[in-house]
Amino acid sequence: MPLHGGIHIKDLAALTPVIIEASYKGDHFKFAKIARIFGGITADDLASKIRTLLKNLDLDVKLSDLGIEEKDIPWMAENCMKVSAASIANNPVVFTQEEIAEIYKKAM
Repeated sequence: MPLHGGIHIKDLAALTPVIIEASYKGDHFKFAKIARIFGGITADDLASKIRTLLKNLDLDVKLSDLGIEEKDIPWMAENCMKVSAASIANNPVVFTQEEIAEIYKKAM
């Protein structure tokens, strides 16, 4: 059961590049270091490098491919704020519930 009952690898594959795009501005240096590991140069390169990796692993998915519908997003964003509060607080950019909803929309 994706996202509603726990996060699975395909859920993470759908979300990770979008989260990176929303997060790297909070720590360009850290994300650039990670990008270099994947063959990029700057923090801007990381999301595309991760997308390429996911494609090569046959994990190129969107949330909509996993049965998530746009009507699910408000509940998911609210639940994320409750369940993942510690992770959100430790992210380089601390997202609001509205920003989390936008991340989910971009991952659709």
